Amino acid sequence: MERKSEAETQALDAQRKAQVEAKKIADEAGYSKLIEDAGAKFAADTCCVVAPIKGRFKGMMVDSAKACYYGRARNKFKVKIGTVEECVEEAIK
Repeated sequence: MERKSEAETQALDAQRKAQVEAKKIADEAGYSKLIEDAGAKFAADTCCVVAPIKGRFKGMMVDSAKACYYGRARNKFKVKIGTVEECVEEAIK
């Protein structure tokens, strides 16, 4: 396995922190509850490769090409990719 450069590691850390912060803001604003009450589930700050999500979902919408690939290839989900804003819009439809 190829080792990530320091810049790649820092970028991934920054992305993870942003995802955690976005989920925290959604929780505090009540958006998470609205989305979950509508039947959607969150899988935040995780990776489709190692997270135990197989069988928990039929489909997923993600903001990550990696999650899109592994969601379909490894977990056999129907997957849609979009921006964070598009993911939220899809969840509250």
